[in-house]
Amino acid sequence: MKTLLLNMSPKGATPRSSGQWIAEAFAGKHPDMSLRAPIGAPVEAVLSWIRAADAVLFIVPLYIHGMPGSMMRWIETWPEDAFKGRRVGFIVQLGFTESAQARFLLRYFECLLARWQAVPIGMTVKGGAAAIFMMPRMFWKVLKQFALLGERYRETGMLDETISRQLAAPESLTRSQCRLIQFFCDIGLNNLGWHQQLRKNGALANRLDRPFLN
Repeated sequence: MKTLLLNMSPKGATPRSSGQWIAEAFAGKHPDMSLRAPIGAPVEAVLSWIRAADAVLFIVPLYIHGMPGSMMRWIETWPEDAFKGRRVGFIVQLGFTESAQARFLLRYFECLLARWQAVPIGMTVKGGAAAIFMMPRMFWKVLKQFALLGERYRETGMLDETISRQLAAPESLTRSQCRLIQFFCDIGLNNLGWHQQLRKNGALANRLDRPFLN
């Protein structure tokens, strides 16, 4: 079954896109898996990719509880019959730790699949994944899970529900976990990674600037 993986990140098919890391782990070296990024591509070219595939799997970053505006533009551009009868699924990656933050987007995708008259093949959500492209070695277990998800998909044609549940954990944080995170915030540990990036780019001294208020 020919499957098209569409990386919907505005960053496109670059190593700076966590969605690209996920897509490559999922696809492996399988010849029937095609990885594409529609950002900047002509409409007809993207439609030709879709029509040549038996199934389309969207890799989507969550931006403030919604999809990127560039993806919404594509949805409004594609003719609805482009997906009629085609197998379609979604993998959503987000920076929030809790996968529950993606609930609103998943509900939208459910309605979208019905409108497209597509055949659902599942949805998978992974929280705390926005930094994969910055520290891929730290996320090797997550990428291994996506590789296993891809293997199961090639066997069944569906996104495995058990692996998807494992990836989605935690759906929400417990009260104790929230207290622990608040403690880390209070002592500044939550900023270590950000400060490292700011220092690397020579911007640490200006991190509290408010240029638009001056």
